[in-house]
Amino acid sequence: MACALARRATLATVTGGWWWDAVLGLVAGLAAAWLLLVAVLFAVRPRGRRLREAVRLLPDVLRLVRRLAADRSLPRGVRVRLWLALGYLALPFDLVPDVVPVLGFADDVVVVTVALRGVVRRAGLAAVRAHWTGSAEGFAVLARAAGLPSAPPRVVGAACQTHPVTEPAVPAENLSPRWAGGRRTEPPRTGDERATLTAFLDWHRATLEAKCAGVAPERLSEFGVPPSGLSLHGIVRHLAAAERWWFRIQFAGEDVPMLYYTDDDPDQDFTDLGGDTGEALAVWRAECARSREIVAAAPGLDTRGARPRSGEPFTLRWLLVHLIAEYARHNGHADLLRERIDGTVGA
Repeated sequence: MACALARRATLATVTGGWWWDAVLGLVAGLAAAWLLLVAVLFAVRPRGRRLREAVRLLPDVLRLVRRLAADRSLPRGVRVRLWLALGYLALPFDLVPDVVPVLGFADDVVVVTVALRGVVRRAGLAAVRAHWTGSAEGFAVLARAAGLPSAPPRVVGAACQTHPVTEPAVPAENLSPRWAGGRRTEPPRTGDERATLTAFLDWHRATLEAKCAGVAPERLSEFGVPPSGLSLHGIVRHLAAAERWWFRIQFAGEDVPMLYYTDDDPDQDFTDLGGDTGEALAVWRAECARSREIVAAAPGLDTRGARPRSGEPFTLRWLLVHLIAEYARHNGHADLLRERIDGTVGA
């Protein structure tokens, strides 16, 4: 009996020791793997000021990653990695607890950096910029901290002559060529009221021309900033219709049909884009030319429209200001659309 009890005690000790050794080995292995990952994070983390800047931007960066993950125009694999990054950031625990000095947020920063670099590699920097809701300074900080490539060249305008001011990231053939005359005519700074208003309207017309120059015809019809249904082609059609409606029909009283409009389809200027883009531009230029003739023939800015839509009279002065505002609004849209197409921007 005594021998049997001794054997059982020995077996229990041996068995318990094996399980204990296995548990200790597993814990030691996990600890070693964790220390290795922490060492890697320490090695690849943004240094000093960059890490502090990146941590400060985390709320804006989280919004950016969410918006990118929901963008169905991005490749599926990129969106899957973005959702995985969001999932990691949403976990109630971290690989490195946030309370740990220096490294507390390094894992979050590294996860976001890897995800954003994947977006840039597959979809370009413009995709990241399009979804950034923070300030321009914040985006510059993000690019530095995450090691993203430089932004596409900012094409600025001295009288809208285009000059890349950083290293070329957009092929030269994709940049807007100079249009007729090589530049827009600057509005006079000391002209009278009529000369100033007409010059500013022509300046905005030339701006729209520049935004469309050098773009492949099929890309003029792209809805480049989803979920918006705007395109450069649609804006050209819309402003051609506005020129005819206000100058020819409402102001001059001409008996001509409205462009791109029916009661059944009032928004076809923006939506019916199956036609030739070159023809749309030609129609718009012709309407602009006719508008200039009408303005030139008017006795003065106080001349009233012949057929005001609302029954309330309006003057040529009001009409010119109204069209300047209409062009300014849509040229802002055109600026974003053109940048999304090939990175080209300009004044």
